[in-house]
Parts: sequence; C-alpha cells; structure tokens
Amino acid sequence: MAVAEKLFAECGIDGVSLNEVTRASAQRNKSALTYHFGSKEGLMLAIIDKHAPGIIEKRNKLLQEVLDSGDVTLEKIIRAAIEPVIQKLDDKDGGVYFLKIVAQLASNKSNFSLFEERPEYLSSDDALMRALRDLTADMPEDLRMMRMMQAFSMLFHTLVYIADVTAKKRKGKNARLKQLFIDNLIDSLMAIATLEPSAATRQQLALAG
Repeated sequence: MAVAEKLFAECGIDGVSLNEVTRASAQRNKSALTYHFGSKEGLMLAIIDKHAPGIIEKRNKLLQEVLDSGDVTLEKIIRAAIEPVIQKLDDKDGGVYFLKIVAQLASNKSNFSLFEERPEYLSSDDALMRALRDLTADMPEDLRMMRMMQAFSMLFHTLVYIADVTAKKRKGKNARLKQLFIDNLIDSLMAIATLEPSAATRQQLALAG
C-alpha cells in the first residue's frame, strides 16, 4: 500500500494503473492487488481507510473538549476540526501522500464520488456540522454546504502547498513558515464560514430554490 500511496500522490491518481503499482512494488503475482483490493478504486479506499478513521477519532475528541469547555467559538471549532488533518504533515507513514491524494479527489467530481463508498467520512449530521450550524445559524443551508465543500478543498490543497514549500526550507524557518500558513488557513476558513452572502449570491440562491 505504501508504494501505491507514493505513486498516486506523486504521479496522479489518473496517471497510475494497478499494473504500474504491481511493477513498482516488485509484486510477482499480478493478480494479488486485484485479489486484495478488487480495483484501483478499492486500493484508494484502502488508503483512505488507513488514515481517515484516526483523523475522525481525534477530531471528535477535540471537538468534544471544546463543546464541554462551555466556551465555544467558531475559531475553536475550526481548529479542533482541522488539527488532526494538519498532523498528517508530520506523519511519516504516508501522511503527506494522503493529503495529496485527497486534494486530487477534491478537484475531480468523478474521483470525489469515491467518498460515496464511505459516507461516514463526510457526514452532514455529525458533531462538527451541528456545531457549525449553531455558529452560523443565519447562513442558508445550501450555501453553507457549498462553502463547506470549498473549505474542504482549500484545507487539503493548502496543506499540500505547505508540505511542498516547507520541504525546501531550513528547519527553523520551516517551522515559522508552516505556522504562518496554518494560522492564515484558519483565518481563511473562518471567512468562508461567516462572510455575509452578497446580493448576487442571494439572488442566485432564490432562483435555484
């Protein structure tokens, strides 16, 4: 699986076949990957399954800590939601590869539909979404969901950019630059969640209605 993570991340999901993964992993039995994963999509799901449950478990724990504190703010909710994903930057077991793969999935509707096989990873009625609804109660639901998808894409693409940029910097400067990007990312996500929709957007929502 580690070979597949690296290839999908560096060469692109659409640019890698199961045969290429087999050759790169020095797997003599060409049908072994098909036997274990069924298809390339099955292999990608296995990669997602390797990382996503841990992220969700940590996220739910951090969210509950915020909710139990009695001092619930949008910034705290967002930080709790994305911190486990940010930690993938330092995960030596394919963490950055995972970020790059999900960023690709978020950029392609047909690839993103892969998550339909794992609806629990993108639930619209979990603790995170309930907290966001409470904190952005005036936001039309359709617009909120659109913005959450934009935020999802921004999160993963920004973390991939951070990984690429900081890999080329000295260690001390690396840490400062990384933190700057993360803090600005949180500012940007808060803006997405709270910015009042324009008259033009409200008009389009009404027409779509």
